[in-house]
Amino acid sequence: MPVLTFDELDAELSRGKFRPVYLLYGPEEYLLRRAVTSLRERAVAAEARAFNYREFSGASGDARRVLEEARTFPLMAARRMVLVTEAGKFGVTGLELIAEYADRPEAKTVLALVADELDRRTAFYKRMTERACVVEFAKVKGPALETWASSLLSRRGYRIGASVLHELIELAGSDLLSLNNELEKLMLYAGKDKEIRDAAVNSLVRASRLHGIFELTGAIGRRDRKQALRLLGNLLEMGEPPLVILSMMARHFRQVLAAKELMQKGQPVQEVGRQIQVPPFALQEFLRQARSIDTDCARGLLERLAWIDRQIKSTSPDPRLLLEHWICSL
Repeated sequence: MPVLTFDELDAELSRGKFRPVYLLYGPEEYLLRRAVTSLRERAVAAEARAFNYREFSGASGDARRVLEEARTFPLMAARRMVLVTEAGKFGVTGLELIAEYADRPEAKTVLALVADELDRRTAFYKRMTERACVVEFAKVKGPALETWASSLLSRRGYRIGASVLHELIELAGSDLLSLNNELEKLMLYAGKDKEIRDAAVNSLVRASRLHGIFELTGAIGRRDRKQALRLLGNLLEMGEPPLVILSMMARHFRQVLAAKELMQKGQPVQEVGRQIQVPPFALQEFLRQARSIDTDCARGLLERLAWIDRQIKSTSPDPRLLLEHWICSL
């Protein structure tokens, strides 16, 4: 079977076409989440989910329990759905059991396997491309980001100039989750005018977003718990969802590690900024912060953020409480 894109999957689901086994993988978290939500809402009606929807984490390693649920007949519904997050963590034996199930899946069950990363050289991946519906969520980059944002605004009836859109993309970066959040704020601000203007981007995105995240990551790097908690609260009060803040912080520390590596290789400042996708107006402040934080510290902070992300996806706790607890434990 060919590997589908998000748009191709969405088109299938809109027509009411469901496959018995899906493998959804890739680093583009925003589209992957949208796909999982769409699949769940369309596969099983809300009133039937109590009996016909189950969710597991591959980190538990219990592939047999997952397959027991997948082989259970739906109760008073056309189908049931079993969702598995972190599917790549099943281990070799667990993935083998999943692959065997994909050879003879239950027709009335939708089994959806979700993974952030997946080695396409493995026997498991090759078998899934033959037996299941595989959907890849690659990072949206370059002109495709502007196309995506422009299309979203157009569907919602809003207008934006090419230069304003380019500036917005530079500020929001290549993270669709963050970009979507900024677009939602700008559309709300535009109101009946229906046009996203440069002044709105400057006041809502440039000033508050980057300044706020720089301050927060700086306080975290200094282990200033009190200041970090205050800045986190400020961002939340400005309407930034906890998951978006987590995503921005993770992106920031990934950029810090990449910048430190490039600077160690003697790359010019402007080339460092280009490769890590930090806009020119923010580059000097970013590099100052990158130089001030130890590499091991930055790597440790990033690992902790990844742990929080896994907790949110696997156990659905309060993201704000997790972030606050993480800051207090610095």
